[in-house]
Amino acid sequence: MRRCGPYANLAVLVGHSAVRTAVMGNDASVRRAPTAAELAEMKRLVVEAMAQGAIGLGASYSLNHSGWGGVPMPSTISDVSEFDALVGAMGGPGRGVVEISSGATPVETMEQIAARHGRRIFMSTATALYNEQYPERAIGTFDACAAAQARGNELYIQITCQPLSFDFTLIGPELLRRARQLSRSGGQETVEHRHRRRSHRARPLSANAAWPPSRPSSPA
Repeated sequence: MRRCGPYANLAVLVGHSAVRTAVMGNDASVRRAPTAAELAEMKRLVVEAMAQGAIGLGASYSLNHSGWGGVPMPSTISDVSEFDALVGAMGGPGRGVVEISSGATPVETMEQIAARHGRRIFMSTATALYNEQYPERAIGTFDACAAAQARGNELYIQITCQPLSFDFTLIGPELLRRARQLSRSGGQETVEHRHRRRSHRARPLSANAAWPPSRPSSPA
């Protein structure tokens, strides 16, 4: 390796959450709006990171992204105008790329940002995964991005080719968290002992007797 002297095939994105935390501290995960001075400092840090070799900005608006104890990742609670400002701080048109777990943020909103700053944006979003409840939603997301590209705005879906699915165990039944008696936190031994009790198992079953729910008329 030393003789060949290869280059590492990697690049670095400056993280929205990292920048937010550096400026706002513990408030980054609980306070949605920064002060004008805080936002200015965030933009300065993005400018600095780009000057030091970052290739762009990474961000998330996915509700699935949280830290220890369920504390939200800082970027997920910010207003999209803050994200827009940081995308603008990356530099002139065409400089850098943006990678974002966009959550439920509409493609139209992302296109406006891409157009305003001449930026290439890659979206990772579960709305682009096939969901049998909303069979047209995924292809609609791809079509919207294709239409944006036809208008000259570089907006792309970057996601695996697979349907939406969840795997979980009864040690941490995330999908059943609405049944408190089933999803209550506890050590593995405590949880297993609780699951063995017939009365405990019957309670969440009765609470979910109407499962599966009726299909919504429109996506949430």
